[in-house]
Amino acid sequence: MADLNISVTNYILDSLGIKKPVYFESKLNIKTMNTQRIIDICKALGADTYLSGAGGKDYLEEGAFGANGIKLLYQDFRHPEYSQRYEPFIPLMSSIDLLFNCGLDSLKILTGT
Repeated sequence: MADLNISVTNYILDSLGIKKPVYFESKLNIKTMNTQRIIDICKALGADTYLSGAGGKDYLEEGAFGANGIKLLYQDFRHPEYSQRYEPFIPLMSSIDLLFNCGLDSLKILTGT
């Protein structure tokens, strides 16, 4: 399954024209846990900002990020509506649904541009 997931992820990135490197946490050899693990991953990759889902507010030790020189941001994802083949619109589908329904316009829909 891992190989399939990696292939699908690479397909989606390529289809959306997203040209960013992909790193595997397992190759970073980090042994810490919880918030410290995330901080150590950021440091290993040279990141100065960590973007968390909104749920991270429930478990992250926010002060630890600043103490390590890492800015902590929370995303405020607002699901865009796009044309799907059938009505009514069904939100929170896979990005594959977006690609299959909107093709080359998918990235513009995601970024709101």
